[in-house]
Amino acid sequence: MNKLELHSVAFEVTRRCNLKCVGFCMRGEAQNFDMTKEMVDAFFDTESRGYILDSIHNLYFTGGEPTLKPEIIIYTINKIIEENIPVCNITMVTNGQLFVLELVDAFNRFNKYRSWYVKNKLQTGKEIRLSEIIEYIMNKNYAKIVFSTDRFHAPIPENIRNLYSIYTKEVKLMDYAVKDEYIVRIGLSSIGKDFKKEECEYDKVTEDHLIIWKNVYMTAKGDIMFGGDGSYQYIDDNIIGQVNQVSVFASAETHNQKKLNYNKFS
Repeated sequence: MNKLELHSVAFEVTRRCNLKCVGFCMRGEAQNFDMTKEMVDAFFDTESRGYILDSIHNLYFTGGEPTLKPEIIIYTINKIIEENIPVCNITMVTNGQLFVLELVDAFNRFNKYRSWYVKNKLQTGKEIRLSEIIEYIMNKNYAKIVFSTDRFHAPIPENIRNLYSIYTKEVKLMDYAVKDEYIVRIGLSSIGKDFKKEECEYDKVTEDHLIIWKNVYMTAKGDIMFGGDGSYQYIDDNIIGQVNQVSVFASAETHNQKKLNYNKFS
């Protein structure tokens, strides 16, 4: 069976948001769409579409504002742990306006699980990637929470930041400010550079083994695309198919040449 490695995956947990960053947000107006558990299940059920998911190096939870739909993130993390799905690192990007204890607990569980998983492989001599060894040696932060702290977002309340600091256990907390030169003029953004469509970058290890370097993005509607930047309208216009139907493996080569037909998630 075909084998697929994904360098980066992003789950657009929701298109709802509790801020409106006029003049900056490339997504455009918020929309009332939330990811479902069925979409998450379908994403990881790759064998029904002809390939094995060998690994995901980085899984990002984004939006919208992902803390508005914490149950989907918690469900995904629990599924990864319970089914030993090969996800190496997880990251949530948030505007830091909300604190959800159950969500932080899930990140703590993933970090503990991943630390045990890598340590167990090292001790038993099982097959392990060099990147996993380096990650284990350098630090044990397999789970990260990233706060948007640029001038376009509302300041993060001090009490919220303190709660994250108190309740996270070896989960890495980071601030990230988008530099002006990286801002694109699309959606609600009135400044920045023109947005350009990017092609799918991948390496063919063998005929039945691909590594996709380009971000694989699942929307809150259950659609799949390569990339993930741009407005919601741009994303909807450039999907490769529906999560329960499309083969990401097969689409890597065809994406740059044509747009595939698809049916809505049901």
